[in-house]
Amino acid sequence: ELAIDSLGNAFGWSEASTDDLASLDLGTGLVNGIVGDAGLSTAALSLAFDLDNTLYLMNGDAGTYEIDASTGAASFVGFLGRLLHHGDVDPDTGLFYGIATFGSPTEIDVGDRSDLETLGTLVVDDVRFHTLAFVPTNVVPEPSTLAGMAAGAAIALVAARRRRTA
Repeated sequence: ELAIDSLGNAFGWSEASTDDLASLDLGTGLVNGIVGDAGLSTAALSLAFDLDNTLYLMNGDAGTYEIDASTGAASFVGFLGRLLHHGDVDPDTGLFYGIATFGSPTEIDVGDRSDLETLGTLVVDDVRFHTLAFVPTNVVPEPSTLAGMAAGAAIALVAARRRRTA
């Protein structure tokens, strides 16, 4: 599982020798190292940041844990009631979407991690999802992208003016 906070810090869950939070370098794709001992046994999980940069792990036993991103320590929050895995938090609503069943149809549960309540289920026919991810709609473009957009707009304006004067 991969989770990226609003500051661009990337984390994954390592099950190589222990089940712990790992820090990732997005530039190289390499693991920087294990953040710390989570003290958990995990499987079929989800790792996601909420809108407040709180990191949550939804485990294969349907348990939800808050993970301290600076120490890796896990704190049990409660049970979701149903196994939801390979999901993500919608950055616009703060709701967690997790896959509830494999196969076709795929069931995707929508829930609120703060009170561990399932709010509904989406059924997707003829599609076999294995993971979900959201792209924030409020992403600010990098300066080079903004410069390219500005140059394109300037070229379009010049072309429009030439058409009017011709």
